[in-house]
Amino acid sequence: MADNPKKTFSVKAVDTTEVPAYVAQKFGRAPIFKLVRATGLHASSKLTFYLCEAAFKTNFAADATSVATTYYVPVDVAAGHVVNGHTLTTADYVLLPGADGWALRAVASVVDDAGQDYCHFTVATTSGKAVVTENPLYIIRSTMVHDLTVGVATIEKTNWFACDVGVPIVVSATSGDATDTIATITVEFEDPA
Repeated sequence: MADNPKKTFSVKAVDTTEVPAYVAQKFGRAPIFKLVRATGLHASSKLTFYLCEAAFKTNFAADATSVATTYYVPVDVAAGHVVNGHTLTTADYVLLPGADGWALRAVASVVDDAGQDYCHFTVATTSGKAVVTENPLYIIRSTMVHDLTVGVATIEKTNWFACDVGVPIVVSATSGDATDTIATITVEFEDPA
């Protein structure tokens, strides 16, 4: 029996600015976080895992330019802001097509569009890439955002958790002032059967 494919990647923050790492899902298998090893040099050092879910993948309801901060998405019921069964709120995040692959953004506002089969939301900063209605985006519910405190330590987690098949993986690092947080993460892609 062949071994499951693996992907090892790293992420490093050198200050309080959040630095994300994006891993595309390939293999049509369920990614399992097999090993998370991180070293922090500040009490504020942490990793944040943004877990995309296949059920909350959608497309844009309108094209947007590369400098846009307002995006339109289809809704379940006209004049609302329920997308694929989830009420979109400012506690959520979105994973948008970005200039270098993906761009993670916090939802800044959500507006119902009266009588329309879409709503719109805003983000604070542009994704740097124009989008068309065929492009996918992921809504990351606030309940699917998990912080792992590293602090001034070296920590290790094994067989931690799994993600849905076919979704991107997003992990970010943050630290304190002028200190490092460094993580190496190994994901194994297991057959979902």
